[in-house]
Amino acid sequence: MHGLHAKAWHGVRKETWEMKGDAIDRERIREEATQWVAKSVAGFSAEEQDDFFIWMGADSRHSDEFAAAKKLWERMNNLSLWVPEHSDVPNMDLLQTQNRSFWRKGVSWYSAAAAALLITLGSVLILKSLPKEGMEFERSVVADDYDSEKLPDGSTVELNGGSEIFINYSETERHVTLLANEAYFEVAKDSKRPFIVEARGVKVRAIGTAFNVRIEQDEIEVLVTEGTIQVASEEVDSDESRDGSLVAETVVAELTVGEMTVISVEDPEPVKEVQKASIQELEQRLNWKPKMFEYDSTPLWQVVNDFNMRNHVQIEIADPELEDALIVISLRSSSVDHFIDLLEFSMGIQAKYVAEDRVRLSKG
Repeated sequence: MHGLHAKAWHGVRKETWEMKGDAIDRERIREEATQWVAKSVAGFSAEEQDDFFIWMGADSRHSDEFAAAKKLWERMNNLSLWVPEHSDVPNMDLLQTQNRSFWRKGVSWYSAAAAALLITLGSVLILKSLPKEGMEFERSVVADDYDSEKLPDGSTVELNGGSEIFINYSETERHVTLLANEAYFEVAKDSKRPFIVEARGVKVRAIGTAFNVRIEQDEIEVLVTEGTIQVASEEVDSDESRDGSLVAETVVAELTVGEMTVISVEDPEPVKEVQKASIQELEQRLNWKPKMFEYDSTPLWQVVNDFNMRNHVQIEIADPELEDALIVISLRSSSVDHFIDLLEFSMGIQAKYVAEDRVRLSKG
């Protein structure tokens, strides 16, 4: 009997330790999910987006915890609907959930998760808003595929595949040279340091705005999506110094939201007409820029349609039963391969390339 009791006691201890291990593992996943929600609210960088995809695909529990943490944040965010003049205390209905048992069974988890989410989100936002030390900065970036770079002043540059830039920040100027293809800039405001993008002698000046610059043969195309910019061309003396000293600079045009122009780099009088771009033209010219897809319990068929509209590779759903499968994901529209891998890793869906540009989804 003593041996049987010892064996039983060993079994109980083993089961207890396994339960403790599972609880610790779940807590770790919840904490990681909370951090990912905070980063998604603050805005994913390209590197964070890829790391997020890897994390989501590593464990099927990750997507569930991410969805739960995201819904928690949305409920907490509802407190913004309350202002002091409404009442002395917030209406608790703003935090109410449809699942009443949640409040009875999960109050302690909710409180801890809410606190962790607020602390994590606050830390991320504060770190992102802190000014960068040092005014001088140099860097070259070559993008084989789409790339997004966060600059020291908080500005962002998105590079189309095949693009190349050289970044040179000084105390008086933020200067970026576009050497190949095209780039889209979102400029942080700094009245003391203008932001200048130069492409083959054509300069685009801005303080705080968003615009696209593209090199095409002997022309430079400039398109503005936010704010106002000034476009100028350089005239350099034939006996210019080695550092390319500027002899004269001619303002070609001023562009505002929705306007575009094309500047000739060969024409001695490069003035071109400023055109108003239609919504269709804007979408077409900026279609290379990935869009951030955010889905929360969205049917698979809808997600597939969105990816198909923005990518050469087309996805088709072979089994009708999969069409209404609910998807929770945050992913760039260009990340078709990542999306397909995620379906295989986390949902057990089988993906088969039936052609170079066509993928068929079926039940695993």
